[in-house]
Amino acid sequence: MLAIVRAFEEIQADDDPEGRPGLLALDEPTPFLPKEGVGQLFGLVRSITIRGSSVVFISHSIDEIMQITDQITVLRDGVVAGEATTGDATHDQVVEMIVGRVMARAPRVKKTTCDTPSVFARLSNLAGKMLKPTSIDLRKGEILGNGIPIARVQIGALLTSGVLAATAGIVYAGVLGSADPYSGMNYLLPAFAAAFLGATMILPGRFNAWGSMIAVYFLGTGITGLSMLGVPLWVTNVFNGAALILAVTISQITRGREASDIG
Repeated sequence: MLAIVRAFEEIQADDDPEGRPGLLALDEPTPFLPKEGVGQLFGLVRSITIRGSSVVFISHSIDEIMQITDQITVLRDGVVAGEATTGDATHDQVVEMIVGRVMARAPRVKKTTCDTPSVFARLSNLAGKMLKPTSIDLRKGEILGNGIPIARVQIGALLTSGVLAATAGIVYAGVLGSADPYSGMNYLLPAFAAAFLGATMILPGRFNAWGSMIAVYFLGTGITGLSMLGVPLWVTNVFNGAALILAVTISQITRGREASDIG
Protein backbone atom coordinates (compact mmCIF):
# COMPACT_ATOMS: atom_id res chain seq x y z
CA MET A 1 0.00 0.00 0.00
CA LEU A 2 2.90 2.37 0.77
CA ALA A 3 4.37 1.88 -2.71
CA ILE A 4 0.97 2.63 -4.28
CA VAL A 5 0.64 5.86 -2.28
CA ARG A 6 4.12 6.95 -3.39
CA ALA A 7 3.18 6.29 -7.01
CA PHE A 8 0.10 8.48 -6.65
CA GLU A 9 2.18 11.25 -5.05
CA GLU A 10 4.63 11.13 -7.96
CA ILE A 11 1.77 11.38 -10.48
CA GLN A 12 0.33 14.38 -8.63
CA ALA A 13 3.75 16.02 -8.31
CA ASP A 14 4.31 15.72 -12.07
CA ASP A 15 0.84 17.06 -12.87
CA ASP A 16 1.16 20.24 -10.81
CA PRO A 17 4.19 21.94 -12.45
CA GLU A 18 3.82 20.59 -15.97
CA GLY A 19 0.06 20.34 -16.23
CA ARG A 20 0.32 17.14 -18.24
CA PRO A 21 -1.80 14.11 -17.39
CA GLY A 22 0.03 11.05 -16.11
CA LEU A 23 -0.49 7.32 -16.50
CA LEU A 24 -0.43 4.80 -13.63
CA ALA A 25 -0.69 1.02 -14.03
CA LEU A 26 -1.96 -1.02 -11.08
CA ASP A 27 -1.59 -4.79 -11.48
CA GLU A 28 -3.76 -6.74 -9.00
CA PRO A 29 -3.36 -4.18 -6.19
CA THR A 30 -6.26 -5.33 -4.02
CA PRO A 31 -5.88 -9.04 -3.08
CA PHE A 32 -3.70 -8.30 -0.05
CA LEU A 33 -5.53 -5.15 1.04
CA PRO A 34 -8.25 -5.13 3.72
CA LYS A 35 -11.67 -3.80 2.84
CA GLU A 36 -10.80 -0.36 4.22
CA GLY A 37 -7.60 -0.32 2.19
CA VAL A 38 -9.49 -1.09 -1.02
CA GLY A 39 -11.81 1.85 -0.33
CA GLN A 40 -8.83 4.16 0.23
CA LEU A 41 -7.20 2.92 -2.99
CA PHE A 42 -10.33 3.61 -5.01
CA GLY A 43 -10.48 7.08 -3.47
CA LEU A 44 -6.91 7.80 -4.65
CA VAL A 45 -7.73 6.48 -8.14
CA ARG A 46 -10.70 8.84 -8.41
CA SER A 47 -8.65 11.78 -7.10
CA ILE A 48 -6.04 11.60 -9.88
CA THR A 49 -8.51 10.76 -12.64
CA ILE A 50 -10.40 13.95 -11.79
CA ARG A 51 -7.16 15.86 -12.53
CA GLY A 52 -7.01 14.25 -15.98
CA SER A 53 -4.56 11.40 -15.35
CA SER A 54 -5.37 7.82 -16.35
CA VAL A 55 -5.13 4.56 -14.41
CA VAL A 56 -4.80 1.13 -15.97
CA PHE A 57 -6.45 -1.11 -13.37
CA ILE A 58 -5.68 -4.82 -13.89
CA SER A 59 -7.78 -7.19 -11.78
CA HIS A 60 -9.48 -10.56 -11.84
CA SER A 61 -12.33 -9.23 -9.67
CA ILE A 62 -15.25 -8.33 -11.92
CA ASP A 63 -17.01 -6.52 -9.07
CA GLU A 64 -14.02 -4.22 -8.61
CA ILE A 65 -13.78 -3.62 -12.36
CA MET A 66 -17.46 -2.66 -12.51
CA GLN A 67 -17.02 -0.34 -9.53
CA ILE A 68 -13.90 1.67 -10.37
CA THR A 69 -13.40 1.67 -14.17
CA ASP A 70 -14.87 3.59 -17.09
CA GLN A 71 -13.73 1.30 -19.89
CA ILE A 72 -13.21 -2.49 -19.83
CA THR A 73 -10.77 -4.44 -21.98
CA VAL A 74 -10.65 -8.23 -21.60
CA LEU A 75 -7.48 -10.11 -22.56
CA ARG A 76 -7.55 -13.85 -23.13
CA ASP A 77 -4.40 -15.78 -24.10
CA GLY A 78 -2.60 -12.47 -24.75
CA VAL A 79 -5.21 -11.26 -27.25
CA VAL A 80 -7.96 -8.68 -26.78
CA ALA A 81 -11.13 -10.71 -26.33
CA GLY A 82 -13.54 -7.84 -25.93
CA GLU A 83 -14.07 -4.21 -25.01
CA ALA A 84 -16.98 -2.42 -23.40
CA THR A 85 -18.01 0.73 -21.63
CA THR A 86 -18.44 -0.07 -17.96
CA GLY A 87 -21.70 1.84 -17.65
CA ASP A 88 -23.27 -0.13 -20.50
CA ALA A 89 -21.88 -3.57 -19.61
CA THR A 90 -23.32 -6.14 -17.23
CA HIS A 91 -21.60 -8.66 -15.03
CA ASP A 92 -22.71 -11.54 -17.24
CA GLN A 93 -21.40 -9.84 -20.40
CA VAL A 94 -17.96 -9.45 -18.83
CA VAL A 95 -17.97 -13.11 -17.81
CA GLU A 96 -18.89 -14.15 -21.34
CA MET A 97 -15.99 -12.11 -22.76
CA ILE A 98 -13.63 -13.78 -20.28
CA VAL A 99 -14.69 -17.39 -20.97
CA GLY A 100 -15.42 -16.85 -24.68
CA ARG A 101 -18.92 -18.27 -24.75
CA VAL A 102 -22.43 -17.53 -23.61
CA MET A 103 -23.08 -18.73 -20.08
CA ALA A 104 -26.46 -20.38 -19.63
CA ARG A 105 -28.14 -19.73 -16.32
CA ALA A 106 -29.54 -22.64 -14.39
CA PRO A 107 -33.33 -22.47 -14.11
CA ARG A 108 -34.59 -21.29 -10.80
CA VAL A 109 -36.18 -23.95 -8.68
CA LYS A 110 -39.42 -22.89 -7.14
CA LYS A 111 -39.69 -23.43 -3.44
CA THR A 112 -42.32 -25.93 -2.55
CA THR A 113 -43.84 -26.65 0.78
CA CYS A 114 -44.33 -30.17 1.98
CA ASP A 115 -46.38 -31.61 4.76
CA THR A 116 -44.63 -32.44 8.02
CA PRO A 117 -43.91 -36.20 8.13
CA SER A 118 -45.88 -38.19 10.63
CA VAL A 119 -44.27 -39.39 13.83
CA PHE A 120 -42.45 -42.67 13.21
CA ALA A 121 -41.32 -43.40 16.78
CA ARG A 122 -41.99 -41.77 20.12
CA LEU A 123 -40.24 -41.92 23.47
CA SER A 124 -42.09 -40.57 26.48
CA ASN A 125 -40.52 -39.75 29.87
CA LEU A 126 -37.34 -41.74 29.18
CA ALA A 127 -35.17 -41.47 32.30
CA GLY A 128 -32.23 -43.13 33.98
CA LYS A 129 -29.44 -42.56 36.49
CA MET A 130 -27.66 -40.10 34.18
CA LEU A 131 -30.69 -39.00 32.14
CA LYS A 132 -33.45 -36.63 33.12
CA PRO A 133 -37.01 -37.45 31.97
CA THR A 134 -37.01 -36.86 28.22
CA SER A 135 -39.65 -37.17 25.51
CA ILE A 136 -38.69 -37.48 21.82
CA ASP A 137 -40.77 -37.59 18.62
CA LEU A 138 -38.84 -39.09 15.70
CA ARG A 139 -40.19 -38.60 12.16
CA LYS A 140 -39.26 -40.36 8.94
CA GLY A 141 -36.02 -39.06 7.47
CA GLU A 142 -34.76 -37.62 10.77
CA ILE A 143 -31.53 -38.68 12.48
CA LEU A 144 -31.36 -38.88 16.26
CA GLY A 145 -27.98 -38.03 17.79
CA ASN A 146 -26.81 -38.47 21.34
CA GLY A 147 -25.28 -34.98 21.58
CA ILE A 148 -21.98 -36.31 22.90
CA PRO A 149 -18.88 -34.63 21.35
CA ILE A 150 -17.22 -37.90 20.30
CA ALA A 151 -14.09 -36.26 18.89
CA ARG A 152 -13.42 -34.35 22.12
CA VAL A 153 -13.93 -37.46 24.21
CA GLN A 154 -11.53 -39.46 22.03
CA ILE A 155 -8.86 -36.76 22.06
CA GLY A 156 -9.24 -36.34 25.83
CA ALA A 157 -8.93 -40.09 26.38
CA LEU A 158 -5.79 -40.29 24.21
CA LEU A 159 -4.16 -37.33 25.97
CA THR A 160 -5.03 -38.67 29.41
CA SER A 161 -3.72 -42.17 28.65
CA GLY A 162 -0.56 -40.69 27.15
CA VAL A 163 0.12 -38.57 30.24
CA LEU A 164 -0.54 -41.52 32.56
CA ALA A 165 1.74 -43.81 30.53
CA ALA A 166 4.53 -41.20 30.53
CA THR A 167 4.15 -40.70 34.29
CA ALA A 168 4.29 -44.46 34.87
CA GLY A 169 7.43 -44.68 32.74
CA ILE A 170 9.13 -41.91 34.74
CA VAL A 171 8.21 -43.57 38.06
CA TYR A 172 9.40 -46.96 36.77
CA ALA A 173 12.72 -45.53 35.61
CA GLY A 174 13.15 -43.71 38.92
CA VAL A 175 12.59 -46.89 40.95
CA LEU A 176 15.00 -49.00 38.89
CA GLY A 177 17.55 -46.24 38.40
CA SER A 178 17.72 -47.02 34.69
CA ALA A 179 15.49 -47.18 31.63
CA ASP A 180 14.91 -49.94 29.10
CA PRO A 181 12.82 -49.06 26.00
CA TYR A 182 11.43 -52.61 25.91
CA SER A 183 10.57 -52.92 29.60
CA GLY A 184 6.97 -51.85 28.98
CA MET A 185 6.31 -54.90 26.79
CA ASN A 186 6.06 -57.05 29.91
CA TYR A 187 3.07 -55.02 31.09
CA LEU A 188 0.99 -55.27 27.94
CA LEU A 189 -0.53 -58.67 28.74
CA PRO A 190 -1.59 -57.68 32.29
CA ALA A 191 -3.05 -54.45 30.92
CA PHE A 192 -5.11 -56.25 28.27
CA ALA A 193 -6.21 -58.83 30.83
CA ALA A 194 -7.32 -56.10 33.27
CA ALA A 195 -9.23 -54.18 30.59
CA PHE A 196 -11.13 -57.20 29.27
CA LEU A 197 -11.68 -58.66 32.71
CA GLY A 198 -13.06 -55.31 33.84
CA ALA A 199 -15.58 -55.49 31.01
CA THR A 200 -17.18 -58.45 32.77
CA MET A 201 -17.91 -56.42 35.92
CA ILE A 202 -20.11 -53.45 36.89
CA LEU A 203 -21.31 -53.01 33.27
CA PRO A 204 -21.04 -56.48 31.75
CA GLY A 205 -20.10 -56.44 28.08
CA ARG A 206 -18.76 -52.87 28.19
CA PHE A 207 -15.35 -51.46 29.08
CA ASN A 208 -15.59 -49.33 32.22
CA ALA A 209 -13.15 -47.72 34.63
CA TRP A 210 -14.53 -49.20 37.86
CA GLY A 211 -14.52 -52.72 36.45
CA SER A 212 -10.93 -52.28 35.27
CA MET A 213 -9.86 -51.13 38.75
CA ILE A 214 -11.42 -54.22 40.33
CA ALA A 215 -9.74 -56.39 37.70
CA VAL A 216 -6.35 -54.80 38.40
CA TYR A 217 -6.78 -55.55 42.10
CA PHE A 218 -7.79 -59.13 41.33
CA LEU A 219 -4.85 -59.72 38.99
CA GLY A 220 -2.40 -58.00 41.32
CA THR A 221 -3.54 -60.15 44.24
CA GLY A 222 -3.25 -63.33 42.16
CA ILE A 223 0.22 -62.50 40.85
CA THR A 224 1.43 -61.53 44.34
CA GLY A 225 0.17 -64.83 45.71
CA LEU A 226 1.93 -66.78 42.97
CA SER A 227 5.18 -64.90 43.64
CA MET A 228 4.96 -65.71 47.36
CA LEU A 229 4.59 -69.39 46.46
CA GLY A 230 7.85 -69.16 44.53
CA VAL A 231 6.44 -70.28 41.18
CA PRO A 232 8.50 -69.62 38.01
CA LEU A 233 8.03 -66.35 36.14
CA TRP A 234 6.28 -67.99 33.21
CA VAL A 235 3.42 -69.05 35.50
CA THR A 236 2.40 -65.40 36.01
CA ASN A 237 2.19 -64.94 32.23
CA VAL A 238 0.02 -68.05 32.02
CA PHE A 239 -2.18 -66.64 34.79
CA ASN A 240 -2.60 -63.32 32.92
CA GLY A 241 -3.26 -65.12 29.63
CA ALA A 242 -5.86 -67.37 31.21
CA ALA A 243 -7.57 -64.34 32.77
CA LEU A 244 -7.60 -62.62 29.36
CA ILE A 245 -9.12 -65.65 27.61
CA LEU A 246 -11.71 -66.04 30.36
CA ALA A 247 -12.61 -62.34 30.19
CA VAL A 248 -13.02 -62.38 26.39
CA THR A 249 -15.17 -65.51 26.62
CA ILE A 250 -17.45 -64.03 29.27
CA SER A 251 -17.75 -60.77 27.32
CA GLN A 252 -18.78 -62.59 24.16
CA ILE A 253 -21.35 -64.64 26.04
CA THR A 254 -22.75 -61.47 27.68
CA ARG A 255 -23.03 -59.65 24.35
CA GLY A 256 -24.71 -62.66 22.79
CA ARG A 257 -27.32 -62.68 25.51
CA GLU A 258 -27.98 -58.94 25.10
CA ALA A 259 -28.40 -59.36 21.34
CA SER A 260 -30.84 -62.22 21.83
CA ASP A 261 -32.84 -60.20 24.35
CA ILE A 262 -33.09 -57.25 21.93
CA GLY A 263 -34.10 -59.54 19.04
